[in-house]
Amino acid sequence: MARLYGLVLGLTMALGGAQAERRALVVGIDNYAPAAFEARLATLGHFDRVRAEGRGFNRLEGAVQDAQAVARALRARYGLRDVRLLLDEAATRAALLGALDRLLADSQPGDTAVFYFAGHGSQITNLSRPAGDRLEQTLVPADAWRGAVEALPAPVDVRDKALAERYNAALDRGVELLVIV
Repeated sequence: MARLYGLVLGLTMALGGAQAERRALVVGIDNYAPAAFEARLATLGHFDRVRAEGRGFNRLEGAVQDAQAVARALRARYGLRDVRLLLDEAATRAALLGALDRLLADSQPGDTAVFYFAGHGSQITNLSRPAGDRLEQTLVPADAWRGAVEALPAPVDVRDKALAERYNAALDRGVELLVIV
């Protein structure tokens, strides 16, 4: 409840008297091990299965419920008419980034865009960075399991650098941005 109270307080400060358009993308993911992941694990050899299981994420309880509550509050309390909701399996990497890109593209200078993410976060080692902190922060989309069982060139996670590029481009255009993760 304290977390929701802090969210409401932050939204009040950011959205309280705005006259411009306000829109939001709200994402909630509880289910990180869909049947497709379980079926694919069964086809892997022992070592590949161990590696894939190590990249799996536990099911969350409440992320979807939190996202739905935030979406309701944005509509009812703050009057947002454009609230886009991505839940569980619908919140793939492609869908999440596509919806975020649309949210930011639809936002004009002076508009407020809200991005809320309830789900797993992670870190990925980036060996191309200079010595020291080689960890990149990530948001974990619903299809992150694909990176564990398919021969993909890079993890499916959404890296902080990809998010920062999008955020900065919107901020440079004069969009007010509130990000809650």
